[in-house]
Amino acid sequence: MSEAMSVSVPPEAWNDVRGDRRRLQTTLWINGVGHHLEAVEIHDVGAGPENGPRFMKAAAPEDDDVLDALDGLYSTRWSSIALAWPEERTLRSYVVYAVPFAE
Repeated sequence: MSEAMSVSVPPEAWNDVRGDRRRLQTTLWINGVGHHLEAVEIHDVGAGPENGPRFMKAAAPEDDDVLDALDGLYSTRWSSIALAWPEERTLRSYVVYAVPFAE
């Protein structure tokens, strides 16, 4: 088995979709296949129903449908990444997903 690859996307490589840093996009090429790499800012809102696993909610209500769609497509527990913007003191958490596309 080969080693895992690591990709870091710095804050300046993301396109801010709405100007509020709550929805980000960039393009990632993997073996010649383009992927829309997208990030939705989330808030960890604590334990789920009956003290189950922790769950996340979109920071912007208009992005809740994106997280709902991802939950419907994949039966997995989402994790988040943190991005630090140069002029902000706190980290922001994002769920990141990739959607392949062809040109």
